[in-house]
Amino acid sequence: MTDDDFHVERVSADQLHGLRRRILRNDDPAIYRPDPRDGDETSFHYGGFLGARLVVSASFFPSAPPMNPSLVTFQLRYMATDFDVQGRGYGARVLAFAEEDLRALGASNSGPTVAIRRWASMNPWDGFASRVRSTSVLRQCCRTL
Repeated sequence: MTDDDFHVERVSADQLHGLRRRILRNDDPAIYRPDPRDGDETSFHYGGFLGARLVVSASFFPSAPPMNPSLVTFQLRYMATDFDVQGRGYGARVLAFAEEDLRALGASNSGPTVAIRRWASMNPWDGFASRVRSTSVLRQCCRTL
């Protein structure tokens, strides 16, 4: 397979559960639980495929920003890239596709930048949120993490 065989599409959350569990929960079914919002019609899930094989997952859930709850925004959760393809930019390609798709669906400021900045502020990745200032910077961060 080559990088040319990589493509992104919107998928159901069920298609992502195996990769989420394997990468984010150390493949331990005892600690993996699907998110209760997975089936909501307002949640969007994206898969990055190398040929027919799922190698990247990303899910976006509605999340009103505290400073302006009227905006339609999304929070990125459960992003995972399979171990053997990390560092090839596939995660960044999924984020770019998702950002474009969410904007086409009417999201405002829904880019992964906003979602990750908010998510990072609740996690111990000190400094990560301050480095994420634009989607292009976000894509660069994704390549180097």
